[in-house]
Amino acid sequence: MTIPTNSERDCAYGGVITRGSTHRVIACKDDMQWIIQRQKGGDGGRWLSLAHCRCKKTLLRLWSGLNEAPSPVLNRLPNIKGRSNHGE
Repeated sequence: MTIPTNSERDCAYGGVITRGSTHRVIACKDDMQWIIQRQKGGDGGRWLSLAHCRCKKTLLRLWSGLNEAPSPVLNRLPNIKGRSNHGE
């Protein structure tokens, strides 16, 4: 059994939302944004951040450009991630 960690770069990070063949989407440790990452060095390697998103529309667009399969989990996310100073 793998124990989840708080490090966004770890394979066992507890905030993983979905994972494709070479990429994954996580919620940042402060739960303010989503992060698209790719794994460096194959299985067991650290995850490198490629993009940070608060808008679901942008997240879906970027994910689809990575040649990953569509993720129904991403479609169910809220339109905006995290708190806003503008009451969104």
